Amino acid sequence: MSREEIEAARAAAPEDLAQVEQFARTRGLRVLESSAARRSVILSGSAEQIRAAFGSEPAAIPPELASVAQAVLGISTRPVARPHGAQNKKPPR
Repeated sequence: MSREEIEAARAAAPEDLAQVEQFARTRGLRVLESSAARRSVILSGSAEQIRAAFGSEPAAIPPELASVAQAVLGISTRPVARPHGAQNKKPPR
């Protein structure tokens, strides 16, 4: 089976992705990425908007999405880690 055939057989249905995207937009969330192959929609919004849409931790699947969503993952207000390694200030020889 080719990659394209596997993707077509297991990808999210376009109407399911559209339902999640519409749910997000009506709650003021931004759709950053939507992938049928990965079966995921990546959203962004304020902590208040996320909490209103999905509840507090642990996040719950809203009833409106129960038939199309399997999980709500990655909700976090923690800052993204950045490298803080020592820098060599001398130019290489």
